[in-house]
Amino acid sequence: MARLYTVSPEEATGEVKEMFTGIEKKMGFVPNMFQGMANSPVTLQAYLALDRITAKGQLTKAEREVVRLAVSQFNGCRYCLSTHTIDGRQAGLRKEHMKGFRRGRAENVKLQALLDFTNRVLQTRGLVADEDIFDFLEAGYQDQHIPEIITLIAQKTLSNLFNHVHDTELDLPAAPKLNNARPQQDSFCAEVPDYRVL
Repeated sequence: MARLYTVSPEEATGEVKEMFTGIEKKMGFVPNMFQGMANSPVTLQAYLALDRITAKGQLTKAEREVVRLAVSQFNGCRYCLSTHTIDGRQAGLRKEHMKGFRRGRAENVKLQALLDFTNRVLQTRGLVADEDIFDFLEAGYQDQHIPEIITLIAQKTLSNLFNHVHDTELDLPAAPKLNNARPQQDSFCAEVPDYRVL
């Protein structure tokens, strides 16, 4: 059950109503996460602005979803994993590949480099080694892609942590569970923990 007040589309006014109209036009409904974020119009504006801005970057839509899945897996956010499993399919990603991304594995060298670098930024809190950057660039990416990845990490950290605090009720099909995760895998490859009992 949601722990913070939620603003329903029926009671939204002013700038929140405006944002909800845009969301509903794009998605067909106003997801529970946005209804919770609407407690603070600034927070909802910030999230939506980051979404619009990152869409104008050099990373493809599919690459952006790979990063978002990796971050949401790392942070254990069930809501965002469900959202980006849907978005990933719309970006042309295959279901079995998306499960692999969540385990830190990709089907080609370039996407593997994207996953590896994203997870290194997360694991080191940005204190990556020179070799991490070198390997990323060697795979065919450029310097400009790195700030974009960090921006996507910031956007997803915002929504992941918000959903943990709010305990956002899932109103989307749940993301597939990861079975047979090996104990020796890094934290970002593990099954999503139940953060409420940690």
